[in-house]
Amino acid sequence: MEEFNYDTMVGLTEEDNDAIRFHMEMGYPLFIDKEGKVWNESEVYIADAKITSNGKGIFWTHSY
Repeated sequence: MEEFNYDTMVGLTEEDNDAIRFHMEMGYPLFIDKEGKVWNESEVYIADAKITSNGKGIFWTHSY
């Protein structure tokens, strides 16, 4: 697994993004596996995600 990169990764659904944002705002580290599953440091599944281009990740998106 690699560390989740907020600049280049985004959730597949808005629910995935909400879960990722919650952990991001709380400062919890997240990790992504080869299948696109996002896990917290306790290895609890959080969401599904994908890699996108730099500057298009969840850090740059808003939930409106």
